[in-house]
Amino acid sequence: MESPETVHEQYIDIRTAAEFLGCTVGTLRVWTHKKMVPYYKIGRSVRFRISDLQDWANERRVETR
Repeated sequence: MESPETVHEQYIDIRTAAEFLGCTVGTLRVWTHKKMVPYYKIGRSVRFRISDLQDWANERRVETR
């Protein structure tokens, strides 16, 4: 079950998500098409949650020496 914080979290559009990740909208569209990034399909719209994007980005962190 989702926590109360997650239930009330806003969904953001692809432009805002791309800005958050520091990539282009085109790149993010490719990632969603390839199912590389977590997203939600609401009707015909693609939406993202910031917490999902943060978790996804943190999983890709490369440790320095």
